[in-house]
Amino acid sequence: MDKFWMDKFWILGLALMLALATTVAVHAQTDDNNTAAQALNVRYDNLACKVNFTDKQIDLLIGYAPEMMNSTNLSSDKGTLNDDLAGLKVFVDDTNKTGFDNYVNSPFRQDLQKATLDLTSIKKNFKKYNVSNDTKVAFVNDLKTLNQQYADCVNDKEIKMGKVMQTHLENWDKYWTDIISKMSKNGINTTEMENLKADIEAKNLQLQALLQTQNITQLKTYIGNYRQDSMHYAARFETERLKGYKGRLEGEATKYNMTTLIADIDSKIATANNYTQPGHKYNEGEFKNVWNNIQGANKDMKELSQGVLNERKQELKDMKLRGNNRTTARPNMPSRGVGK
Repeated sequence: MDKFWMDKFWILGLALMLALATTVAVHAQTDDNNTAAQALNVRYDNLACKVNFTDKQIDLLIGYAPEMMNSTNLSSDKGTLNDDLAGLKVFVDDTNKTGFDNYVNSPFRQDLQKATLDLTSIKKNFKKYNVSNDTKVAFVNDLKTLNQQYADCVNDKEIKMGKVMQTHLENWDKYWTDIISKMSKNGINTTEMENLKADIEAKNLQLQALLQTQNITQLKTYIGNYRQDSMHYAARFETERLKGYKGRLEGEATKYNMTTLIADIDSKIATANNYTQPGHKYNEGEFKNVWNNIQGANKDMKELSQGVLNERKQELKDMKLRGNNRTTARPNMPSRGVGK
């Protein structure tokens, strides 16, 4: 194959790389949106377990000692918490995680804490309402039943959240497999991404075992760590992906004097890498900063890819033009008449 056609196929490969580089950062977007909505619904249901448990305790106390209605805030607490649930449901219906998180932090958490403190205070002083010993025994037994119902409710939600996480991990695995396959076909090093993919598959196997045995204690620990783990895996995979593209284009960037973009990409990847290592606990706003750097590096990568692609296309046109000129150009020859 001559140089003209080799360059033409190289350009096609570069165009494919550019297309791959444009789909960054939000893994398997449609599937992720679905699992995000499911996760928000489960979180809401979990909080509903807490509110329902609080409501039933309030009803139980008022049922056994009606006179406390005039001396406590329990009825007000109950109304406030149910208003909060209605407020949270609006964010769930809109799949607005940020709004949901903010509302949970304030006012829901404070309202639930107040109701819990009011309940605890009344339970400690229950005897002042002059209830009989039989009533006290019946109250304690009913309270034990409520506690068991609450435990069953939240355990059910833990299992449901684990299943949502399992779907999320499976979506990640599919997305990463597709990206790694396409990058490998274009000669890009994917070793670190393959290692991360293996880690995700191992995490999924661990989760499957917990769901199968329904080990709620360990499942809660797993779910508690999941948010940090998932942010680390997402950020590390995307930074490694960007490193792979950069390594593939770095020589061309130097050739066409685009090293400033390479430096910008390196800087953004290095900033993101400061927070992507296992063990780091993201503080408020840190992950947003990491993701902004990843998205910024991706934008630079697309610009770099497009720039190199344009330069190579121009070289190909120039090469073709020079070839045509050589073919059509002929030296001027003196004409010779008949018989001369």
